[in-house]
Amino acid sequence: MMNRLKQRRSQTVLFFLIIVLSIGFQGCFSTHIPWPFAPAQQSSHPTPAPCPGNAQDFSRARALAGNGQYKQALTLASQLAHSPCLSHRRPEALMLIGDIYMAWGRPLDAFYFYLDASEFTGNQAEAANALSALPTSDIIYVVTRTVPHRIQPGLLNLTAQIKAEKGLYDQAAQIARHMGMPEPVPGSGPLSRAGNITGQPPYDNPPGTPRRIGVLLPLTGYYQSGGQRALSAIRMAMADLGRDIELVVMDTQSSPAKAVEEVQQLDQRQVCCIIGPMVKPGPAAQQAQLSQIPMVMLSQTPSIPETGRFLFRNFITPETQIRTAVNYAMSAYGYRNFAVMYPKDKYGNVFMQTFTTLVPELGGKVTDIRSYKPGQVDFAGQIKPMIKGYRTKGKDGKMLTVSNANKEKRNKLYRAITNFDALFIPDSPKTVAMIAPQLKYHGIGSVMLMGTNLWHSDSLLSAAPYIQGAIFTNGLDPQREKVKRFCEQYIKKGQKPAGYIEAAAYDSMAAILSILQSGQAMSRHQVADGLQSINYRNCLTCPIRFDARGEPSSPLNVFQIKGDEIVLVRSCTNAN
Repeated sequence: MMNRLKQRRSQTVLFFLIIVLSIGFQGCFSTHIPWPFAPAQQSSHPTPAPCPGNAQDFSRARALAGNGQYKQALTLASQLAHSPCLSHRRPEALMLIGDIYMAWGRPLDAFYFYLDASEFTGNQAEAANALSALPTSDIIYVVTRTVPHRIQPGLLNLTAQIKAEKGLYDQAAQIARHMGMPEPVPGSGPLSRAGNITGQPPYDNPPGTPRRIGVLLPLTGYYQSGGQRALSAIRMAMADLGRDIELVVMDTQSSPAKAVEEVQQLDQRQVCCIIGPMVKPGPAAQQAQLSQIPMVMLSQTPSIPETGRFLFRNFITPETQIRTAVNYAMSAYGYRNFAVMYPKDKYGNVFMQTFTTLVPELGGKVTDIRSYKPGQVDFAGQIKPMIKGYRTKGKDGKMLTVSNANKEKRNKLYRAITNFDALFIPDSPKTVAMIAPQLKYHGIGSVMLMGTNLWHSDSLLSAAPYIQGAIFTNGLDPQREKVKRFCEQYIKKGQKPAGYIEAAAYDSMAAILSILQSGQAMSRHQVADGLQSINYRNCLTCPIRFDARGEPSSPLNVFQIKGDEIVLVRSCTNAN
């Protein structure tokens, strides 16, 4: 985008520079203006200097553009913009140039001339209209990188307003949300985030009519096991907490396309909100946003909630795991330098990218990054490059650096020198149990190991001697009494032992029921407002609350390996 923008702007500037220079030379020669150091010509009857362009040329330029002769139209319009005799009409000429570029299908070029005109008129409507023809990401880039800061908020707000008036509600919300501005309502001034882009949504509750909650889950197909378990938990929440609520269950058949159709059906059924989907939720989420149905997704798929104000996620994500773990390592141990060693697969890549992005934001530094192939068993090739030297204990008990010549003679008392305090390994307990002893063998035994919720397994304890002090995060603490009771009830209903998926589904329903039963949510946008401001703490998992993007904002539980046990060292229920 940056190169394309610079190239486009340079081409436009060069084009108009040539035109302006040609106009300047024509004016100098035709009016006999003396060049510097040349003798002035005497005339008893000096002729008035003609100006390039005249009032009729405005109509001519528009006619040329109407016939598709855009270059000729721009040449004429530029003469009008720079004519000294028409300086009082310069804003009009700049607007004319913008109109020609819009007719030519070049809204970015049109934007800059409309913006120049607005410096005279104070009206940014045409500039915002040109911007609205661009993709949302380009709009944000262009305004934040090329427009004076003082006019950015107003220009973006107006652009979002126009997007909404065009029916592009999700794009309008994305612009407003990115800049931390209120979302617009067509035909009126801006509202707060509690407002609604198009006024009242279709959902309404006549007195005595049961309110409906839609459920989108994969009850058949490849992911049916997870979908059926989540549905059982949702029904448990309904039995425990629901009153006068109708559940409308749809089977996505593990198909994103099917999920889109079912969102449309749920819209016709007048549901107040939707729980789900779990699998590839993007298309269904887009339809829910278009239909203005609040949706609480049970999925890790990144970046979807931030595309619309009706979209939320209540599920553990790589971002929440890493943010919680790094914050704990920094606050509890003072660590600032981190490394990551990850498998080159989809899971590992997502966590590596999230880790390397978040650590600097949190005030830390990623000093080393190493990858390995899935299924690899020998990790010497990744471990050795991380070692910067060795130290050993001298006769006086102090640690001494070992010379290069003596490195091969190192023994188990030697300790490797690294440039990181903690090493993040986003992989399964089985792989970690192979990596940890090899780290110890090569002398890396004093750094903290960090992992993901996959580590929450007794199988990890097979490597307990090599992972003492290691930490990982999870959204569920199986030792909590509340969780134990839930798991017992879940099994009594003929189900397999419950885990995080079931708990998150139960909590999502419980949180929505708390909003509906408050009496303050009688329309879809009020349900969305309730979700945006919720701080539901009576959870099996961690407290439910969302940031401005619709992403979960509560920290997770932190667990640590101590002896041969997995111990909770920081509870999310006690976090702020």
